[in-house]
Amino acid sequence: MRVALVAPWGKWVRCGIRTYSEELARALARQGTDVWVVPHVRFGRPTPEYAEWLADRALSVGAPVIHVQHEYGIWGGLMNLGPFRDFVARLKEAGAKVVVTMHSTGVVPPYEAEIVNIADRVIVHNEFMRSRLGVSDKVAVIPHGASAVRHDPAEARERLGLPKDKVIVLHFGFIDFRKGTDLAIRAFREADPEDAVLVIAGGWHVEGETPYIRSVRGMVRGDSRIIMRGWVDDGEVDLYFSAADVVLQPSRAVSESGVVQKALAHGKPTVVLEHPAFRNRPVIQASPATLPKVLRDLIASPDLRRSVSSEALEYAKSVSWDRVASMHASLYESLLSSIA
Repeated sequence: MRVALVAPWGKWVRCGIRTYSEELARALARQGTDVWVVPHVRFGRPTPEYAEWLADRALSVGAPVIHVQHEYGIWGGLMNLGPFRDFVARLKEAGAKVVVTMHSTGVVPPYEAEIVNIADRVIVHNEFMRSRLGVSDKVAVIPHGASAVRHDPAEARERLGLPKDKVIVLHFGFIDFRKGTDLAIRAFREADPEDAVLVIAGGWHVEGETPYIRSVRGMVRGDSRIIMRGWVDDGEVDLYFSAADVVLQPSRAVSESGVVQKALAHGKPTVVLEHPAFRNRPVIQASPATLPKVLRDLIASPDLRRSVSSEALEYAKSVSWDRVASMHASLYESLLSSIA
């Protein structure tokens, strides 16, 4: 079965959906799906002409199913909704079966309802996301995949130049107000551990710094217990998670989190703000007020960290990329069989 996958692509593209798409494509290919990637330009402001050009490229592959990744940021933001809608409509007019993975829901409900109406199937990552789209038998929940390349923690710390004798609390990914980097810093400082460091590993989609990143740098300046590392290349991602003892991701706004899935695949105790997106997942949920105590307890107790780790690893097996790819392949097949 041939599938065209329309997604951000390429090692120089700083985008979580690019990482997601590459993992999915590799897993689908391992299982025999003929995946043809149609790269979508991640940056800029798509125009109607771009939507037409991209649709023609996707159709030229000759795949009966075209699977498109959607998130507002990769399609020009909230003030530029038309091109994606035009893109999907053109695919449909040409007779293609269109699957859309929506990486954010509940942002612009009328627009999202329109996408559900136009597409043949819509994929979301969890029940919370589905609940924000309303009732439709077109919407399927397929979890975000999880994978890990585990390194010896001591070796990982040595390769990254991180302290070997401290508990490492990792805050990973894009540094943004929505990701709660400032909350992570405040919680760590209020926990006030003597034998731990906070490692902030991440940056922005492009080179340079945003005003928020500059404010974060100001917050940590002069504090030797907080280490900022900047953007992390793909080859070092698993090293950071292998080196960490605790992962702290207090996102203010979230539909799903690839960072949380990666942390669980490494068996790490993972602390998040209370949110329905993480229901039925082995994460530690806390309020902004209780974050410091939760963090303090995890830093102080290796036994507590180990007790959380085994459940995280079991969960990660249930959402391995191979399992997630199999669920996608079944959805593609059911879509094609419905018109056979």
